[in-house]
Amino acid sequence: MKNLLVRCWNGLFPIPPVSAPEAFLLRALFAAALFWFFPISIQIHSQPEPVGLAHWFDLTWLSDAGVFPVYRAVFFGLLVLYAAGFFLPVTLPLMTLVHILPATLHNSQGFTFHGNQILSLTLLGLSGMTLWFSFTDRSETRTGSGLVRRLMPPAIAFIEAMLIWKTEQR
Repeated sequence: MKNLLVRCWNGLFPIPPVSAPEAFLLRALFAAALFWFFPISIQIHSQPEPVGLAHWFDLTWLSDAGVFPVYRAVFFGLLVLYAAGFFLPVTLPLMTLVHILPATLHNSQGFTFHGNQILSLTLLGLSGMTLWFSFTDRSETRTGSGLVRRLMPPAIAFIEAMLIWKTEQR
């Protein structure tokens, strides 16, 4: 019975073969969209009507002086790791959490803004599927290409240099 269900599922929802350059391009473009829509700063110092994770955690620490630039730098570092395909079972869930927290703080102000939800839901789905494949699929087809891994250290150094330069310009 289990084999029948697996064959039916795979027949209805097959995973298309994607080459390493195509996968890198998809990840890089999604990372660019996340970079573009991530907030520049947060000036919210209370959460009068907490929603989501704000029910359990005080997220106002995000608006403390000097915290959010470091938070953004961590997020952009995770974006570079994600685009490079480096250790996705850890990178994607962390990136999802880092992306959701500022939007949760914003939504805890008494009104709901749905602008970040499609990106957050996409990250959540990617995180779930990456974790699923990391536990169920032992093949080497989803580990990323060697070229991307060789380009990752210079890309991270470039991003960090740009963040330092941007901070010094202020």
